[in-house]
Amino acid sequence: MMSRRPLMYAAPALLLLIFACGSGEPPRPPADPATAILVVNRSPGLPTTAEQWTLPDFTLYGDGTAVLPGETRGALLTGVRRTVTAERIAEWYRTAQRAGLFTGRTHDRAIADAGALTVRITDDAGTHETVVAGPEQDESGLRGEVIAFAETVMAGGTDAGEYRPQRYAVLVTGASDGQGPARPWPLTVPLAQINGAPSEPCQVLPPEEAEPLMPEFAGAGPDTRWESQGQRVSLMMRPLLPDEHTCADL
Repeated sequence: MMSRRPLMYAAPALLLLIFACGSGEPPRPPADPATAILVVNRSPGLPTTAEQWTLPDFTLYGDGTAVLPGETRGALLTGVRRTVTAERIAEWYRTAQRAGLFTGRTHDRAIADAGALTVRITDDAGTHETVVAGPEQDESGLRGEVIAFAETVMAGGTDAGEYRPQRYAVLVTGASDGQGPARPWPLTVPLAQINGAPSEPCQVLPPEEAEPLMPEFAGAGPDTRWESQGQRVSLMMRPLLPDEHTCADL
């Protein structure tokens, strides 16, 4: 059962929000261009394999570059870029302050497998995470403000083409029953030697190794079997974000 805060705690929280809204300039984003300053992600209650590993809905970096999910091509996930001006970022931070996003909290809702909306925003004091469980359209109050903020952010920025990362990850997404046809193992490293094997196998590849494999992954699917030394598994390739360097960052 989801917890409910007693009414007696509502007043201090409200005072904190009023103080933040009237405190003048909002917090500023870090100047580091490689820092993810704003992340918006909607997670379904029962995600598919592709949904488990896809990029967040919107990831904004300090230099104004945003990365969003592109189309899913078979077993290959892709990303697209947008650019956001410094003025628009400042506007978003002011809106985030009014919505209480620099305090961080969870807006619970007792609905099983309803999914959640997560907003992470970073300032000089650190990263603040707000979660809205079971978000719905046309909500009011603080939940509605967070949802409206997320929708504004995800629609913002100017298209800047395909996202071409410095690294890709090939993830083992499931074991196979060993039945049916299987494709030859695509990696130079056998399954047993992949980083994180056997519990969480995942291999990071530079573009020169990943790009020749992309047509093969695009022509596959989440349930396509790949065989290595008698073992059959499902694979997926995903671009890593600028602040993701290893499989542990996913």
